[in-house]
Amino acid sequence: MGIEIGVDVGRLQEHARHVAGHADRMAGLAGRSMVERAGPDAFGVVMTPLALGFAVSQEACTRAITSLAIALEATAAGIAVSTAAYQHVEDAVVTTLERGRALVEGLTR
Repeated sequence: MGIEIGVDVGRLQEHARHVAGHADRMAGLAGRSMVERAGPDAFGVVMTPLALGFAVSQEACTRAITSLAIALEATAAGIAVSTAAYQHVEDAVVTTLERGRALVEGLTR
């Protein structure tokens, strides 16, 4: 007997990797913006803080999603242990009741 919690941890981890890719791209944009800032164009001046902000927020999202995946894995492991323990208790109760019934039947014959 097992319990399924219905969470695709692998999918969450893949999403975390996807978000990490966004963070890397934003960090690259920040670097390019710094280079462009040196030119007469104001693009770099405007984009540098924005790109750095995106990179930081994407990194935070990546860490949060990864932490959630780890927590869900731990929860799934805990549920599996609880299920196994419940199964052992159930088996012990059934065995005890069967032995008790056999004993009562033996005494009433």
